[in-house]
This record gives sequence, C-alpha cells and structure tokens, in this order.
Amino acid sequence: MKYLIKNKWVIVGVFLGAIAGYLYYYYVGCVSGTCAITSNPLNSTLYGAVMGGLLLSIIVPTKKNTKILKEIAPNAVIIDVRTPSEFQSAHFEKSVNIPLNDIPNKISEIKSFNKPIICCCRSGFRSRKATKILKGQGIECYNGGSWQEVSDLY
Repeated sequence: MKYLIKNKWVIVGVFLGAIAGYLYYYYVGCVSGTCAITSNPLNSTLYGAVMGGLLLSIIVPTKKNTKILKEIAPNAVIIDVRTPSEFQSAHFEKSVNIPLNDIPNKISEIKSFNKPIICCCRSGFRSRKATKILKGQGIECYNGGSWQEVSDLY
C-alpha cells in the first residue's frame, strides 16, 4: 500500500495514458495495419500507459522535506553540483562547487567534511543524481533542489 501511495502520480499517469492510448487507437488508429503501435488496441493501450506513467513521473515534482532541510542546514555543507561557469554566474555564498561529474572522484573529500550534505544545482535534477551517488557511498545527503531554494533555508 505504501508503494501505491508513494507512486500515486505514476499510477494516475498509467491509467490516463492507457485511456488516451486506447482512444487514439479507436478514433485515429492505423488503417493500413502497418503501424505496430496503433494497429492493435492492446499495443496502443500499453504504449499509452507506459508513456503516461513516464510523463507524470517526470512532470509531477517530488516533495522535499523542507522541515528536515531547515533543521540540518545550519550544520550542513552545501554542495553546488553545477559546472564552474554556472557557479560563477550566480550561487549561494555558503556553497562549495563540486560539479556532478567530479562527485565520484571527490567522495573521500566529501566524507572528510563529517557533516550532512545538501546538494543543489539550477533546477534540482543534477542535485538529485548527486544525492543518490553520495547516499550510495553512505554519506548523509539531502537534495536541496535549486540553489535559490537552498538559500531560502537560511
């Protein structure tokens, strides 16, 4: 049940996509029968379900636990995972720049901070990847989203 609640938007996307896929087959379809997806109602429905689930899992934002971030922020190290040029153009003054591509090579340096880590970037996408890498190495790490959102924690 927890899985269903946690992934409710993906499930909604699957159902909406399946309906859209079937309706596309029913009303538009493929008259010649040469279109692999739209010539068969099952294929069209399954394709719609997969696309709907993927789209909603990407579009619907994930919730960040702002309360936890605010509690740990004063003692955390903020790592901005954008490129150096992006970091130079604008950044949160308390952040350290370690580009996402360099994260795997800097694990020992990051572990030496001995503090929780909050990763940030321009939109939250790269920081999510960095957070996953660091958590995989046993580092207490949180995705702060964009660097502007992280600066709002202070």
